[in-house]
This record gives sequence, C-alpha cells and structure tokens, in this order.
Amino acid sequence: MQAHLVLVLLVTIVIPILVALIIGLGFWISALRAANSQGPGAGALRIDYFYQTADGDTADPRSYDFPMHYVHIDGWSFTFVQQGLSYNQEPQLDEVAGFDDQNNVIYASPNGEAEVVREQVSYQKTNGVGTMTVNMIKSKSSTAPASIRKKLAAGVEFLLARGVAAITGDCGFCVYFQQVIADLAKRRAPIMMSALMLAPMLPLMYNPTSRFVICTANSATLDVNGVFEILSELDYGGLSPLDSLLEARFVVAGFQNVPGFGVELKDGLPIYRTPALAREFVNAITAVLDKSFVDNAPNGVIFECTEMGQFTNDVRRAFPNAVVLNSVNVLEIARLGKVESPY
Repeated sequence: MQAHLVLVLLVTIVIPILVALIIGLGFWISALRAANSQGPGAGALRIDYFYQTADGDTADPRSYDFPMHYVHIDGWSFTFVQQGLSYNQEPQLDEVAGFDDQNNVIYASPNGEAEVVREQVSYQKTNGVGTMTVNMIKSKSSTAPASIRKKLAAGVEFLLARGVAAITGDCGFCVYFQQVIADLAKRRAPIMMSALMLAPMLPLMYNPTSRFVICTANSATLDVNGVFEILSELDYGGLSPLDSLLEARFVVAGFQNVPGFGVELKDGLPIYRTPALAREFVNAITAVLDKSFVDNAPNGVIFECTEMGQFTNDVRRAFPNAVVLNSVNVLEIARLGKVESPY
C-alpha cells in the first residue's frame, strides 16, 4: 500500500515537476544561446545598384542570424567601384561631425553637406514580400571622387553609430576600397570589404599541392592575375605574403555564360536557385579544374560575387572535402571575434 502511494506521488507530482523544470531549463538555455547568437549587428556599404536580393546575398538581411544595417552610397556605381579610389592621392577628407535627430549627416566643413534619406526597398521573402529599410547617403556632387569619399565617411560613421561589430561591402570589387574604409573606421571595427580577402588564408590551411577556385560573375573582367593584383595593392609596408607561387595555386571560374545566372546578373534581374541552375553552378567550377587538381576537386572555393551565396550548399555537397566561403561568411568571420561566447 505504501509503495503504491509512493508510486502515485511520483507519477502525479514529482515527475511532472521534473519534466516542467527540464523543459523550462531547455527554453532558458535556448533563449540564452539565441541572445548570444544575435549579439552586436554588422553593417554593409551598398553600391548604387538595386535588385531583388536572394537569401544568401550580402544585401539580403535574411542571410544573417544577427541584425544587419545597410547604407546605400549614392553615386558609388559598379563602374566606379571597379575603378577603385586612390588611397594616397585624393584630397584630404573632411571630418564627419555627427548626426542630428533626423539622421542628417553634419560635416565640419560647410562644403561637405550631405544627408541620410530613408527608402523602402522590397525584397522577396519565403512567406511573401517584405520590406527592408535602406539608408541612402546623398550629396550635391554625386560622382566626384572627393564627394564619394565624403559619403563613404558618412556611411561608415552612420554604421559605427549603430554599434556594428564589422563592416563589409555588397560587391566583390569593394575590395578596391578596403584601405579607404579601414582608414575611415579608425580601428573602431574590423573591415572586410570582399570575400577575396580570404584568398591568402586558404593555402595556409592545406599542403603545398592544394588548389583553389575563385568564382566571379565575369572572368573577362577579373582573372587570377587581376585577383592578386588587387590583393597585392592591400599591402601595407611590404607585409603582404602574396607571391607568384601562391597565385599559381588559384584558378578563376567565370559565370557569365551560365544560363539563369550570367545574363540575369548583368541586367539586374532576379536569380532563382533551381536544381538545374545548381548543377550548372557546379559544372562551371568543374570546367576550370585541370590535372593539378587532385581527384578532380578543389580544396577550397571562394565566391567573389556577392550574389552567389544561395548556391553555397550545392557546391559544398559537390566537393565535400573543400572549404567553400562566400561574401556572407567574410562578414561573419570579421564579426565573430567581437561576439561574447556562450561558454
């Protein structure tokens, strides 16, 4: 009888309480991890180009599990970004004094007037169409190099004022502005403007026979020599490890002729991932692999183009032994070092 009573108490009172405590603890741990995974947000400087973004793009907030802040730089066109901006020969930059309560940028110089205006830009979500707020930096002279620098400075200050842990760009060619943006940030946040900055890291992760692929929207405008010319220009005082031996371990795959991607990207049309397009994506990489690639597979792949992210898992599945990195990953890496760990 006594044993029966104890069993009844266990079933009706003790066990439910224990189950409730375990469930509650699980929810608490999940909430704590979610809070830690959010952590500080990050920022992206957007070129003067709008398109329907996809999950996996740098310019799409769904690509991240932390808050994202975007600043659109008026006049900072794709052509301008490709040409770069001289780091040492441009006029001295006026300091950004701050922002008023309407987010208007205030320059110390009266000739550097600019303002932040808000636009609603539609982007496709899995459950319908949502909107994201894009902050646009404008000024009277929209394309002069000195004006672009002032607007970039305003954009950097705008992002830093929102506590971002890292800043990137939404075009692979933003790497041309790496030193400019890093100088404007004045050591207040890490700057990684392009996934190309990950290229020197990959050979250090493998033995000397390893080979790698850089994927770009158009190999006619960016070949392997161009990649390392860009990276070599990031050298401060001879500290760059880049040399001809490192360059020889990379090849570039161009996607300008991939049906469903090349023309669409060029014309600013939406790019929809389909099984057929995913296969074409993998085929474009396979096509550049020569006999120096052991087992006909790369050891690493970098997506230079910021609109390739949605195909990352397809390439990872096709080459399971390869490290596949995209433009979202470069920002995640830069930000991660400033996020509190859960342990």
